[in-house]
Amino acid sequence: MPREEISWVIHCVLLDVRVEDVRCLRYAVGVYNLTKLDFVDCLLIAYHKVLGLEILSFDRKLNSTLNRDLQVFQPENPFKNQHSSLQQRSDELHDRTSELH
Repeated sequence: MPREEISWVIHCVLLDVRVEDVRCLRYAVGVYNLTKLDFVDCLLIAYHKVLGLEILSFDRKLNSTLNRDLQVFQPENPFKNQHSSLQQRSDELHDRTSELH
């Protein structure tokens, strides 16, 4: 599954989740979409960039990304324009799985 679609799914799940600081989650989704890091690492980067928390890690890839200037796009709904095509694909997948039962 492409990262863009995974990001969309994460964004949709986050719509129903209450968090202390939604800015961190939005930033983490943006980092996830830009990089090949795991989502947990993207959250750590968001805590560092958004909240200014110091992150200590032995992970070289994480550390190098922590020090980069990322141009993370964080609109209210970053996948608004893609929603219809992704929704259509989701409906198709749902129809296929329904046929299996």
